[in-house]
Amino acid sequence: MISEFNCIYGVKNGCLRNQLYEKAIQKATQIILCENTLSKIQVLDIGAGTGLLGMIAARALLQNSNQDQNRNIQIISLEMASAMSRITRHIIQCNQLHNQIQILPYHSCECNFNFLNEQKKCMNVDMK
Repeated sequence: MISEFNCIYGVKNGCLRNQLYEKAIQKATQIILCENTLSKIQVLDIGAGTGLLGMIAARALLQNSNQDQNRNIQIISLEMASAMSRITRHIIQCNQLHNQIQILPYHSCECNFNFLNEQKKCMNVDMK
């Protein structure tokens, strides 16, 4: 039996963990954008779950590259559970990040760059 204390403790730790992820992703995106003049930035999110980390990355990249409108930001999220990937797609759309985040229903062991490139072509998404 799970006690009320354990539930509250778990939620508080989850919030703190997510805040720490957000801080780390913000810092990483600032470094990436400062050190690169690439017109396209791609992020691979393995085990997307609800898409939280992919959304944090997309928002951080969009916010930090605001002055450079020519940058193309693309998050490729892998989620092997097909039901979860459908839910994640819905969450991404509700957060209006569907132009930046693409959910693929695959396990990371099934993929390499060539495989992802082919999947994106099938979905009419450019990976160049």
